Amino acid sequence: HALRVQADHGQVLPGNAPGHRDSWGIGWFDDARQVSLVRQTGSAIDSAYYVFGAESAARARPAVLIGHLRKAVSGAVTTDNAHPIRVDTEHAGPFLLAHNGHVREPLLASLRADLDDAGDRSGARADCDTVVLAHWLAARIDPG
Repeated sequence: HALRVQADHGQVLPGNAPGHRDSWGIGWFDDARQVSLVRQTGSAIDSAYYVFGAESAARARPAVLIGHLRKAVSGAVTTDNAHPIRVDTEHAGPFLLAHNGHVREPLLASLRADLDDAGDRSGARADCDTVVLAHWLAARIDPG
């Protein structure tokens, strides 16, 4: 449960309290390319649901596993903004993204405009930069 330790003591930018306590998520792909995703607001250190998610992922013996702790920079602290972010693509199936950092303007405005032009209103209007980025990247996955 190394993520639980980081939730409490993880490094942050100077001037901020340590830890990544806003939300957490665990996503995984099994051998059949099925996706499971467990996310919650609050700290992984305080969450029995985190233990359930971590144990479920371990039992699944995933081909790919992504664990993430969020210290919110952009967007509300909600389950929808907890990483990893899942976007279901038309041709390639589900896409998961976890991201540390911040997508700044004017790049964020450009990604939103691309999504809006493509008709992805939910991606374009998302308040979390990582949700916008996930939708933009998922739209560019080559089905081949």
